[in-house]
This record gives sequence, structure tokens and C-alpha cells, in this order.
Amino acid sequence: MKKFLLFLFLIAGTTGFPQNADTSIKKIGKHKLIPDATTVEKLEKMKDSVAAIVPVIDKNEIRENISHNFDGILQLQKEQKARQKKAAMVRIGIGIGFLVLLVIGLRRKKK
Repeated sequence: MKKFLLFLFLIAGTTGFPQNADTSIKKIGKHKLIPDATTVEKLEKMKDSVAAIVPVIDKNEIRENISHNFDGILQLQKEQKARQKKAAMVRIGIGIGFLVLLVIGLRRKKK
């Protein structure tokens, strides 16, 4: 009975949800745009106007910004390392304090 149900579910799954034929095959080269001369001229004018609108990028300014940002990142890393070092020292100090308390407590029990 179990084998029959398993077989039934497998067959129902494969026949019930097949892939459509139009999604499995790519439509290659079905629609191609063939522009005429006026369309090409309009596109060239639009490309030129967009190129004129875009501001000219100053490479020296970009280099200065990058170096400034890099220096800022290095400073943040140094501050983070200093905070981590301070936190580690505090944890070591607390551990040593608890060790001293443990030694004092064990010595008192012996007496």
C-alpha cells in the first residue's frame, strides 16, 4: 500500500506540474529593431546632450577624497584596537582579582 501511494504521488507530481514549452526555449532573434537614419540621428543627439550634462570628474579631487577616507578608516581602526586592548586589560585585572580572592578563601579554610 505504501509503495502504491509513493508511486501515485511521484506520477501525480511529474504529470501535474510540467514546465511550459515556451518558457524552456529561449526566443532568439525573434524581434529585431532596424532603426532608420532619423532615429540614429536622434539617438546621437540625445547621447551628445547627456554627455554634455554629465560633469567632468576631477581625478585629483577623487584621490584626495580617497586618501582622506582611508586616513579616517585607519583612525577608526586604531581607536577600535585601543578600546579592545583596554577591555582586555580590564578583563585580565578582574580575573587576577578573582584569583586573589580564591587563594585567600582557600587559605582561610585550611586554618
